[in-house]
Amino acid sequence: MDLAAGKLMVHERRSIRHVDPILVAAAIGLAVIGLFAIYSATHQSLAAVGLDPGRFVKRQVTFLAVGAIVLMLALSFDYRLLKVYAGMIYVSSVVLLVLVATGIVFVAGMRAKSPLVLDTVRRTSRAMKPLALKSAGMPGANASVIRHVGRRTGRAYETPVGAVATDDGFVTPEVLEWYARFAEGQPGVLVVEATGIRDVASGPLLRIGDDRFIPGLQALVETIRERSRGRTRLFIQILDFVTVRRRPEPERFFGRYLAITDSLRGQLALWLDDPRWREAPEDNVREFLLTADRVTIETVLTDRELEALDYGYRERIWDLHLPHVRELPRLLPAFFAEAARRAREAGFDGVELHYAHAYTMASFLSRLNVRTDGYGGSRENRVRLPLEVLAAVRARVGDDYVVGIRYLGDEVIEGGSDLDDAIWFGVRFAAAGVDYLSVSKGGRFEDAKQPKIGEAVYPYTGASGYECMPTVLSDARGPFGRNVPLAAAIRRAIRDAGLQTPLVTSGGITTFDQAEGILERGEADCVAAARQTLADPDWFRKIRLGYGELVRRCEFTNYCEGLDQRHKQVTCKLWDRKFEPGDPVVSLANDGRRRLSAPSWSPPGEAGVDAPAG
Repeated sequence: MDLAAGKLMVHERRSIRHVDPILVAAAIGLAVIGLFAIYSATHQSLAAVGLDPGRFVKRQVTFLAVGAIVLMLALSFDYRLLKVYAGMIYVSSVVLLVLVATGIVFVAGMRAKSPLVLDTVRRTSRAMKPLALKSAGMPGANASVIRHVGRRTGRAYETPVGAVATDDGFVTPEVLEWYARFAEGQPGVLVVEATGIRDVASGPLLRIGDDRFIPGLQALVETIRERSRGRTRLFIQILDFVTVRRRPEPERFFGRYLAITDSLRGQLALWLDDPRWREAPEDNVREFLLTADRVTIETVLTDRELEALDYGYRERIWDLHLPHVRELPRLLPAFFAEAARRAREAGFDGVELHYAHAYTMASFLSRLNVRTDGYGGSRENRVRLPLEVLAAVRARVGDDYVVGIRYLGDEVIEGGSDLDDAIWFGVRFAAAGVDYLSVSKGGRFEDAKQPKIGEAVYPYTGASGYECMPTVLSDARGPFGRNVPLAAAIRRAIRDAGLQTPLVTSGGITTFDQAEGILERGEADCVAAARQTLADPDWFRKIRLGYGELVRRCEFTNYCEGLDQRHKQVTCKLWDRKFEPGDPVVSLANDGRRRLSAPSWSPPGEAGVDAPAG
């Protein structure tokens, strides 16, 4: 309308026959090019870095569909609208072509392992790390968030479940297959088991204390990349431990291990009311103790000596009379830093500093730590070495590499650290720049059950061990999500301090709804699980694809934990007997009675699908 002229001006209406056919053809051609670009290069480029392009594709298809309708209206009613829409298609197509070119370069770089491209991926992974932590063990959460709009894809991860290395800490074919099976479920992040940072005997644990371990770890990384189709980030837990020995036979303990000191001779003299024992020869003392009654033994031995007899010798990090223990604060930062450097060279996306359970760094954080050299006693002193280790690792691997910490929200032992300590430590770790915190609970030696003769004390058998890995034989609370309140409290404190460090929770996570609820309520930023993922490595993938009824639910009997306690290859009772004798495809445990990995799964109608039970 032209109101100033006081009259109504009706613009000429152009019909479709007035439209330039070349312009129409160009617009339609550009739209087709855009669709082709999306379905080819975008899928490849985004999938190459482990991202799901589905949501992007849906948006572009919707855009083009709506655009087609607008185009028809433009052709029918107004030629000028067509020009506007043609311009929109032109601009969007240019953007798509840039994306195509970028995608092709990215794919080529990934396949060629270009340092520049891989460095970009690592930087990107650090930027997205708050939403991409341990996914293989966080079954329900990963599945739930993937089925939603995708904003939380990967906020579920797998906490480590033991695979057995060689006696000298090398990756074996069984280790490769073990982690490859978890990778097939395409978790957001998979965390490789506790790995020793020193080049010393470590039982069945992997080691990363020397460069000779790098090739095996590289093979592990490559295997997981391949079997997860590039969708799984890979972290490795690195830790230190002090000496723990098996419970000895009394004959060996009294005949060899027990130190015959003047103090012990004095206790014998007092208890037996015979001063001659103060000068008794060592052989006489050993012979007497071997046949002495229990009351005598408990009277004359110190608490630590009695523990070594009944449980096996165990060092403490406050045994400052031992030179190697006294030197731990000087040595450990460099050991951890070099281990992290090897992890990066092997291709891992990040490291998780293991400050939890019964390991060295957890003991430095414990209220039981009474070191008198500035690394024990007060909270400030107890957190000193853990912070020094974090700083050394960060300096060695750089700011563009993920460094997380797993530590205890509560030791659950008499005189040990509790949630107040954990909150205080968590804020300090966050302020020091840790990339995420994974909160666990318990799992200490102090309340462990007495082992059998010839076996080592196992820190998951007492009350603190139960809280670490709760079972179906439980109290009224049950085994589900018992650690979540700890992570929630620590997360609140960190947010109140103005920090955004992501929190990971774990322990008894077993369903999609449970994990999704934890995230929705803001109790944690990521959810982790090991046992449910062991029960069904594909469980979050099944839920994501709409096959939740096929998920094998963990029964929380801790059958797997019992195997780990005896240093046997860990399997799940829900599937380890499901195989045909003589099947050449199935790898068996050393006992020959159990399969080592869960049966493969594919969506119904595809090759390799399991029976309906999942």
